[in-house]
Amino acid sequence: MKPRKRQIAPGDPSSAELSARPRNLRTAARMAASQARLTQLEAENAELRRAQADLTAERDGVLALLNQQRAVEPAAVQESERELKAIFELLPVGISILDAERRVVFANSALVDIMGLSNEGLQAGQHRRWLYLRPDGTLMPAEEYASAQAIRAQRAVFDVETGVVRTDGRVAWTAVSAAPVALSSWKVVLVVRDITAQREAQETLAASEQRFRALYAAAQRRERERELLDQVRIVLFHELDLAQVVRKVVEAIAGTFGYAQVSLYLLQGDTLWLQHQVGYTTVIPAIPITQGVSGRVVRSRQPCLVTDVHADADFVGAIAGIVSEVCVPLLDEDRVMGTLNIESTGDVILTQADLELMTALGEHVSLAITRARLYTQVRESEERFRALITDLHVGVLLQGPASEILLYNQQALDLLGLTESQLLGKTSLDADWDVIHEDGSPFPGPTHPVPRAIASRRPVNDVLMGVFRLNTQSRIWLLVNANPQLHPDGSVRQVICTFMDVTARKHAEDALRQSEHLLQESQIVANLGSYLLDITSGLWTSSEVLDTIFGIEKAYQRSVSGWVALIHPEDRQAVSDYFMHEVIEKRAYFDRTYRIIRQNDGALRWVHGLGRLEFDAESRPVVMYGTIQDITERKQAEQRAFELALERERIALLSAFVQNASHEFRTPLTIMQTNLYLLERLTDPLKRQQKRAQIEQQIVGITRLVDMLAEVVRLDSHAPFTFQPTDLNVLLSDVVVTLAQRVAASRLTLQLMAAPDLPLAPVDADRLRVALRELLDNALRFTPAGGRVALRSARVAGGVTIEVQDSGPGIPSEMQPYIFDRFYRQDISHSTPGFGLGLPIARLIVERHGGRLEMESQPGEGSLFRIVLPL
Repeated sequence: MKPRKRQIAPGDPSSAELSARPRNLRTAARMAASQARLTQLEAENAELRRAQADLTAERDGVLALLNQQRAVEPAAVQESERELKAIFELLPVGISILDAERRVVFANSALVDIMGLSNEGLQAGQHRRWLYLRPDGTLMPAEEYASAQAIRAQRAVFDVETGVVRTDGRVAWTAVSAAPVALSSWKVVLVVRDITAQREAQETLAASEQRFRALYAAAQRRERERELLDQVRIVLFHELDLAQVVRKVVEAIAGTFGYAQVSLYLLQGDTLWLQHQVGYTTVIPAIPITQGVSGRVVRSRQPCLVTDVHADADFVGAIAGIVSEVCVPLLDEDRVMGTLNIESTGDVILTQADLELMTALGEHVSLAITRARLYTQVRESEERFRALITDLHVGVLLQGPASEILLYNQQALDLLGLTESQLLGKTSLDADWDVIHEDGSPFPGPTHPVPRAIASRRPVNDVLMGVFRLNTQSRIWLLVNANPQLHPDGSVRQVICTFMDVTARKHAEDALRQSEHLLQESQIVANLGSYLLDITSGLWTSSEVLDTIFGIEKAYQRSVSGWVALIHPEDRQAVSDYFMHEVIEKRAYFDRTYRIIRQNDGALRWVHGLGRLEFDAESRPVVMYGTIQDITERKQAEQRAFELALERERIALLSAFVQNASHEFRTPLTIMQTNLYLLERLTDPLKRQQKRAQIEQQIVGITRLVDMLAEVVRLDSHAPFTFQPTDLNVLLSDVVVTLAQRVAASRLTLQLMAAPDLPLAPVDADRLRVALRELLDNALRFTPAGGRVALRSARVAGGVTIEVQDSGPGIPSEMQPYIFDRFYRQDISHSTPGFGLGLPIARLIVERHGGRLEMESQPGEGSLFRIVLPL
């Protein structure tokens, strides 16, 4: 049997009435009465016209009621939004809401000010890369954050003191309170002191207001049928729960028009999810928007009529026997919220009339769903606001135009030390308030912030008030803000008054002022001044103590040039270089002693400066602050102590030198005196000749000693050296030649091993020759007959080396630390040859060349002395 189309034919009123296919009893009765009157055409037509007029009047009444309701609800939402906006903007604390992942989903403008980061930066999680500090300045781990504690304990956490290291380098200390909530996606409420705005709430409410106005305009469209309008009206105005709205809409469509299969899907992400259905034994719970007729409707945002589902490749059926389908989008402005679907089976085929009816119904269903969602948002917003007001560590009062108190939170009662009965109805003008100014003077009621805000119709902010609390018999210091809310005519409707406890801060400020006074007194006693230098402008400020140190007046030009003029001319360049290289480039602390010229008397003074630079976000220096202490007296005392110690050292060295030198002179003089005595008494010419030879030998030794002592004196007096590029190999060869006769007489071998690629070295050839002779003399004296002495040159990284190595007995390890001491010899009786001056002289000459003299020796294996000279 061929399917029969379901007709809703256009035409005269009687045809339109019959095409509605009523299912409820009232419509069925009207249809029966119409059929009974068909036998009398004129009477029936007149009755149908009256029925049509009745339907039109009833329809217009419903539309008027809808318009009236729509006109009231936006105003109520707007009023609620304005109050929330005003309250959150006036709260002098930061408010932030976190979701389950502790992402910021809400932050007011006061929090933005405290954090020094934009709202977008907070929501993007930039604050998570910041450092947070404990009260003692150490890093605060994430588990100690107020939000983490509140989530973990599932209760409110108050006043977790947290330092926030901002992008500009400053540390903002905050008292953070957190409370867990279970509303929508909001999981944690954070309250940070000194925040007054709630930008995200304003934006959310403004967007809701705009959507609601659009919905209000869409709600003016006319409905197709009176029975369905009644059902939709009930849903719109008597049911605000989203699930109930969906259920009643679906069941009203099915019950009123007799559609066998009705379903409603809502869009979440890229998937349509079934919310309610009528007439299906099996269902499709989820439909991706890439599949089915419903997916096509979502993508196109256009309603769709499929008269033959078998001819539509996109069709997906939940049950067998479906022959046609109507699917319309549910829209919130241009955004698809979901779809409304009706399907037919058997011989019923849906037509264009069904599509038009469902399209009109879809608009009202969309409105009902949007309204339910909006109501849910407003309800959750109110609940969040109440939770915030309850958990805020800030007192909130709502006062009327006569400053009478209308509403308050628990924190207000606690801060003021009053009960509900004591506070409610009280005004700011009541005489029993015991309030004082910061200086202790009385604070009359008419000058309180709320009366001032009422009188001026402008906000009054940051007023410090000392309030005496009867319950504790103590005074609390409050920071108060008052913001008037005005009627359209400009009169005051109410005043929102917020206040917070700043008693601890007040006491801290008092202590700070006392500390600053003590610091100033301490600076005077220590002769220690302080300064602050603005790097950008080059201007600086100074304390009174520093002005005294510099000898300057208040009118002195405190600029960079003015500072430089204070520094002693001989120290200016050194101080400038130190500041640029060490402080600016290396970012080190300024720590230097230098001289100044005191301006009022021209006196030279020694000062010790300490300072530290601060940099901006682009690492540019912006300010330097530090101290300067006059250390002239200490410097003079140190100089006197140094000169005294130096004089004592000179006396000690001179005494030791005279003692050792006299000993070295005494021995040869004694020998000479003895030989002269014997020479006078001997008659044998040969013996007399021997004594004269001994006397001459001692004279040579004394002459050698005098020459060495003179060399020591020259070196100690820092006599100038003449440095010239010199071929060291030639110098070594000359020294070997001068010692050839002595080497032969001692039956020793002296071998020169010169490096062929040795560069010219900047040396004083005469002085270096002396050092080499002393090293070779030492080697020749301690090398037994038949031994070898080697003289080597070599090139090394950054310099050259000259080595003198012998095959003598070596130096015992216990004596090696002393071999460069003057007059030191290996035996106490000084029976070994030499005077103990050769090695000290050699080392002094090498060190004057900027080099060093090294020694290696093993007993029984000889000794090696190495000269290392820089190029």
